[in-house]
Amino acid sequence: MKSKFWIAAATVLWAPLSLSAGTLQNMDQTDYVVIMEDADENLHELTISAGQTMTDICPEGCFISLKDHDEFEYIERGSTKVFQIVGGKLVPPADTGR
Repeated sequence: MKSKFWIAAATVLWAPLSLSAGTLQNMDQTDYVVIMEDADENLHELTISAGQTMTDICPEGCFISLKDHDEFEYIERGSTKVFQIVGGKLVPPADTGR
């Protein structure tokens, strides 16, 4: 009986950690190619359509940028932050001081 309790408790505690990942919202009416670079320096290109929201990106952390742009942002491992594309620029979440 105790082992079932510990398995259930571990599942409940682990689930939020494994599900944490960033979000990217394209607020523009234009499609963009997003480049993601992981910790092993592997590059991944994904297209985000106009108005699309991508969830669960970079669960292990990564750098993101828009193709042909010099600006980039870092999504920390396990981050639940929401980044946006507004006016053709990658915008980090507002600092709420928390």
